[in-house]
Amino acid sequence: MVTFMYNDLTHLSDEEIETLMNRYYNDESAKKLVGEYELKVTPSNLYKLFPPEAFAQYECENCESILVADRPSKASTKAPRYESSLYCPCCGHKPYVKCNCDYCVEMLHQQNLERLDNINRSFGGNTSPVELNALTFIEKVYLGALCRAFLRENLYEIATDNNKNLVLAPSDELRADIYNSLIRAEAIKVSPLSPIENSVVTR
Repeated sequence: MVTFMYNDLTHLSDEEIETLMNRYYNDESAKKLVGEYELKVTPSNLYKLFPPEAFAQYECENCESILVADRPSKASTKAPRYESSLYCPCCGHKPYVKCNCDYCVEMLHQQNLERLDNINRSFGGNTSPVELNALTFIEKVYLGALCRAFLRENLYEIATDNNKNLVLAPSDELRADIYNSLIRAEAIKVSPLSPIENSVVTR
């Protein structure tokens, strides 16, 4: 007689699935359980057929469903569980890891649009050049130091620089004073989206 083997647990009731999981995690032989429940799965992968565990204290920020996590193997039941394993069973959103679900892709798109809007509002429109003679001596020194720090290799262009090792001043206090003085004098504008030392534009 040929015994029909099942690829999943859909032939079992909720109570039977609960009983199967309890027996598995109470150290009954996985091989024995696979045979008894006529499952088409290797004993080492039996736990992968179990329904995920729901965590009612976590809610999906996209569709408000309760987040779940896959069941661990018998050998991993004592291992710590981390929020990074949580996901939404309805929309697939994973809030605690880098996620590429539709919700996260759309959120990233909206954030990029907001960044572009902030940049356009910060740097768009007409800007009047500041007369060098209108600056104080110390402001001229600061501006010279800033231009020299962000001078490109062609010795002609001054632009933003992402070099985190660039040293504009010997202390954070002096660096902040340089930026604050030049901003007050309207000699420079800075992006609100990045660290100030990495987003300087001369006017």
